[in-house]
Amino acid sequence: GGDIAPSLLMELLPAHGREKWLIVTYAFWSIGVVCQCIVAFALHTFSWRVLTAVSVLPYVVCVFMLRWCVESPKQLLLLGRADEATHAVRTVALGCGKDLP
Repeated sequence: GGDIAPSLLMELLPAHGREKWLIVTYAFWSIGVVCQCIVAFALHTFSWRVLTAVSVLPYVVCVFMLRWCVESPKQLLLLGRADEATHAVRTVALGCGKDLP
């Protein structure tokens, strides 16, 4: 599942500067791995269940953030849902302060 989010991000970003955001994405992924190791060390005296519960918290936040994520325009086009794909691209463009022709 780790490669899905960067792939979707790269699909929605303009070509110019895309590599910068890919590097930032994987840098934060690496920071998250290090933080997980620190949390595991800090909680090593507790049960593994405590570590699991603490580790799940970022995913719970992500589930609530899904409300603001758009569907992949490429996937919508492949499914023949061109109007929804246009709406998804327009939503992302407006969120970036751009207007579509």
